[in-house]
Amino acid sequence: MTDFACRLHAAHDLRIEDQPEPQPAPGDALIRVLRGGICGSDLHYYHDGGFGPVRVREPMILGHEAAGVVETAPAGSGLRTGQLVALIDEAGYLRADLAELAAQLGVPLALVETVLAGIQCFDPSGVGARDLAECIAIQALEADRY
Repeated sequence: MTDFACRLHAAHDLRIEDQPEPQPAPGDALIRVLRGGICGSDLHYYHDGGFGPVRVREPMILGHEAAGVVETAPAGSGLRTGQLVALIDEAGYLRADLAELAAQLGVPLALVETVLAGIQCFDPSGVGARDLAECIAIQALEADRY
């Protein structure tokens, strides 16, 4: 099966492209994204090719306010096939208390922290930050400015 992705290659160069369906690694969940949103940063990427020193260096998928449905979930993850998932708020932040989230999912806090660290590596950088300071720190790290 082929999936589609909308990638920004440069200012005003937005393309819908085929991409192979992702194959989750052992222990990973596969989430089918149903809806996603964009924010002001995404608009700057589209119109200006970035903002300040942060520039589009390679094709990227815009947006980070996504919601989806679990297609496959690893045993013991607390996720169920068909479950709707969305934790990132409209600003792209994960405001949930990680310990409470771990308890709700029935998984160790360390697993939630590991997954969050992975999410924070998604494009655009800063998604999954818990506040503006953490968002800026993530972006600075990516830009080798931290």
